[in-house]
Amino acid sequence: MKFRPLVLLILDGWGIAEPSLANGITSAEKPVMDRLEKEYFSTTLQASGEAVGLDWGEMGNSEVGHMNIGSGRIVYQDIVRINNAIRNGSFFRNEAFLGAMENVKKNKSNLHILGLVSSGKVHSYNEHLYALIDIAKQNGVENVYIHAILDGRDAPPRSALGYIDELENKLSRLGIGKIVTIAGRWYTMDRDERWERIQLAYDAMVAGDGSKYESAHEAIEDAYNKELFDDRIPPVVIESSKSPFVGVRDNDSVIFFNYRQDRARQITRSFMEDDFSKFDRKGALKNLYFVTMTDYGLLFPLHVAFTPQKIEHPLAHVLADKRLVQLHAAETEKFAHVTYFFDGSVGNPFKGEEYLLVHSRRDVADYDEVPEMSAHDLTERVLKKIATNKYDFILVNYANPDMVGHTGNFEAIKKAINVVDVCVGKVVELVLSIGGAIVITADHGNAEHCRDLQTGRIDKEHTANAVPFVVVAKGYEQKNFNTSGIQMGFVPGVPFGVLSDVAPTILKLMKLEDTRHMTGRSLI
Repeated sequence: MKFRPLVLLILDGWGIAEPSLANGITSAEKPVMDRLEKEYFSTTLQASGEAVGLDWGEMGNSEVGHMNIGSGRIVYQDIVRINNAIRNGSFFRNEAFLGAMENVKKNKSNLHILGLVSSGKVHSYNEHLYALIDIAKQNGVENVYIHAILDGRDAPPRSALGYIDELENKLSRLGIGKIVTIAGRWYTMDRDERWERIQLAYDAMVAGDGSKYESAHEAIEDAYNKELFDDRIPPVVIESSKSPFVGVRDNDSVIFFNYRQDRARQITRSFMEDDFSKFDRKGALKNLYFVTMTDYGLLFPLHVAFTPQKIEHPLAHVLADKRLVQLHAAETEKFAHVTYFFDGSVGNPFKGEEYLLVHSRRDVADYDEVPEMSAHDLTERVLKKIATNKYDFILVNYANPDMVGHTGNFEAIKKAINVVDVCVGKVVELVLSIGGAIVITADHGNAEHCRDLQTGRIDKEHTANAVPFVVVAKGYEQKNFNTSGIQMGFVPGVPFGVLSDVAPTILKLMKLEDTRHMTGRSLI
């Protein structure tokens, strides 16, 4: 039986774990997902580590998850490519990095290294920063200034002191470099057009605006005394009478070592976009040699250290080749994931592919204040699109489990799960009524582990847990698979497949089965 439309629901951050007082998913009211798990083909998928192209045991993330789901193959991630380059030595011969060093020497200017100082491995990795400092040392560049972004989301919420101390020890051993600004990622890595946050970070890095401290350690301790977590520490400047502040100036080199693109774009635009109008830069910097670790998908020239891998024929491309019409829908927080990342790092829609963007709430400091986010609005607009009978394939991302999960607010997380459950129920009801099928999965875990039960510490990070996979369609009731040998249900620790199996499964449900460019397998 051929199903139309085929609707793929990605419940961002919905992982599978044993019920506990730390599990915001099993603790929530979610009658729809509970019923679908019991009545239809349901199992779990591995969404972390080598199964999605990351290092062994590494937790998944939204970028990685959507790329694996959309491409139908294990996509070896940027962190793995960069780590391998460091191991084999090619990192230290990279033309973009060496060009930055030559620019500094030619202009007698400075090298600025910007990025998330964290071992979280979602947006960046400290070892990459240390390797860049080594390159500077090897090439005789001594004027090295670090603009450290603090994590607190993909790493423990108050882990910055350890990372900063480790970095300063590295600088001390090599005898070069100093930290000149620090800022929480809430500011420098905003991706939701909150330019007032970006401006604070930019003004600190360029003009030295912001509170002044003699050391990064002192600044972080003061923030902790004010009950701030790492990600919310406002941009501050590190200077003293013996070590004055040095900001980014004309003719300098800047290396941005974040390899994940979505949260790196806005601050990069602030430095490099010619007709920038989001805030007053008080004069654009001239002749910057700006290096990005990966391609950030921006429409102006940058020096890219690790250019994109070409992903042949992801799911969206296969559907376009078949002249099918598709809709990719999400709210702002996850819009890049259902478009750029899902489509295999392609910046423009394929033929017959439409986008639906619903704006994320901007009237709150964080999403635990509105755990429903924009899910209801997104759902209503998707339902109207389904009712037109125009689309063969529809992709919808619900951001709530991940974005509210990152707040660590347990009650808000439970509310977020309930909201998503209600929305899933509405989509399932309509799609089944018109002969379609629904595939439900997630890109990584998060909301299923909100705190450490032994210490009580809030856990805002992603997890390495498996994620759900459900096929809701006529003929795919669980009773039809009782003798299949497949472990049905959301059983922790027993994943049946991997994220790259989702696309081949969808193609089989749509009676297309054009999987010659995919390495995943159909799960049905």
